[in-house]
Amino acid sequence: MKESEVKPEESGHFRDRVIGQIFDSIVIGTYESMSKGIAETLPNNSAFRRVVLQTLSVYYNITRSTTKETYDELVRHFRENPIDVPTLMFYSENDPMCDAFAMETMLSEWKLQRPGFDVARVSWPESIHTAHLREHNQEYVAAWTELMTKLQLL
Repeated sequence: MKESEVKPEESGHFRDRVIGQIFDSIVIGTYESMSKGIAETLPNNSAFRRVVLQTLSVYYNITRSTTKETYDELVRHFRENPIDVPTLMFYSENDPMCDAFAMETMLSEWKLQRPGFDVARVSWPESIHTAHLREHNQEYVAAWTELMTKLQLL
């Protein structure tokens, strides 16, 4: 999305043609929470998880300019330059890869700074990263249907 804004001629003016958008479990938050999220997907062995966390920390520090700094810049850009079209956000409060506090902060900022920006949110106290459709099918489909109806795509 950043490239489409910076170089619209190369992206075919992509941003201008978006009429609605859905984001499910965007990766947002701290590196510590993301690393923890990666470790939680591994076998339940605390020693192994500790090694993975330490390895990730070393990796992030060695590749800082192409991982941490790039990621931080892309998240900042996403927060500050959203495409102002009807938007639906799915997330859960227990997802370390999609930090609920960071999501709520971003959504609150959008509401204050962009009063006409139509953003719907659906969140659950507990769910699985990127598996909300499977875990909460009826709520997910209802929110999706509402957005599609609003966009006159159904």
